[in-house]
Amino acid sequence: MTTLRRDERNLEAVIDALHYDFTAFDIQHFLTHLQQYRQRPIILGELSFDSELHGMWVPEDDVDYLFVSGKLLPFHRVHTLLHESAHMLLNHTRIDLSKVFPEALAKALDIQSPKGHLRSGDTLDNDDDEEAERFVMLIQQRVTEANRLRELFGEPTSLSAMTRYVRPLDYNR
Repeated sequence: MTTLRRDERNLEAVIDALHYDFTAFDIQHFLTHLQQYRQRPIILGELSFDSELHGMWVPEDDVDYLFVSGKLLPFHRVHTLLHESAHMLLNHTRIDLSKVFPEALAKALDIQSPKGHLRSGDTLDNDDDEEAERFVMLIQQRVTEANRLRELFGEPTSLSAMTRYVRPLDYNR
């Protein structure tokens, strides 16, 4: 399952073709933009995956399903959604997901043979995953340049009592 690997310039061209305003970035805004760009809905769902499975993209004829683990921290959730979006935008080879896709969900969504991509663990299993990670890195660079780091990584603290001490150190100044 290898896809012709794109160099950084070609990945940048894919991002440029989105005509996305990264100064408005948050993950939901980005996904809404992708729906308009691709002219098809993206249905986002949260599942209780095994601990090693973080997310998956399952394209059907007229809709894209993106699923993320409900166990992920907010910054990991954003990263996983960007990673699966990369597979979508780069039109990566789809793999059989029937062993990991919940049977009851497949039945409810009328998906006969789920194919797509998944993100699991911290390892990159193939060229498509490596390319998706390089794509995510380029997206993250643009988000950083647009001063939207909070939308990638969340608040600088989860402890409300610490906010007034940590906020001056915030990376979104």
